[in-house]
Amino acid sequence: MNTILLRTYRFRHEADVDRAVLESAGIPTVIVGDDMGGMGAHIMTANPIRLYVAAEAAAEAQEVLSEDEPTP
Repeated sequence: MNTILLRTYRFRHEADVDRAVLESAGIPTVIVGDDMGGMGAHIMTANPIRLYVAAEAAAEAQEVLSEDEPTP
């Protein structure tokens, strides 16, 4: 399976929320990153948490996450 980077995050919990939204829509995801168990959030500026999806699901994933964003 060919994956692509969909979004990056400074905090793991933000990636976890988007992952849950996507997986509830049937879109498998992979999160890559190490924030030292939440103790090293300061290192995320240089090495952010990354959310990947299958290349063929990228457009649908962007749409699902756009629908989930709050409107101002």
